[in-house]
Amino acid sequence: MGSSLPWSLEHILFDNWGYFWLGDASYSWDSNSWVIEGSFSGPNPAALWKTGGSYQVNLNKGDAIPFTYLWANGGGPGGSNLSVKTPSGKVIPGFQGFV
Repeated sequence: MGSSLPWSLEHILFDNWGYFWLGDASYSWDSNSWVIEGSFSGPNPAALWKTGGSYQVNLNKGDAIPFTYLWANGGGPGGSNLSVKTPSGKVIPGFQGFV
């Protein structure tokens, strides 16, 4: 297969709550095994923003990796974003090209 290359999940943002599981953990939904968790809620959202940011995974050409991406909104407008950064540095916004 060759050497693995780093791919990054970038700019993980959740309004109001979100979780991201990767690999075998994506089948379990175990709250202790997510790689990214975030929330945005409360009377002063700027002070309560908690996000996991980004996560890097090394893949070989042709690898497929299971993941679960759960996002929930509670009242009012909400939003969520997940971008993928390729080994060459190109950022693919949202799920463009993956859906």
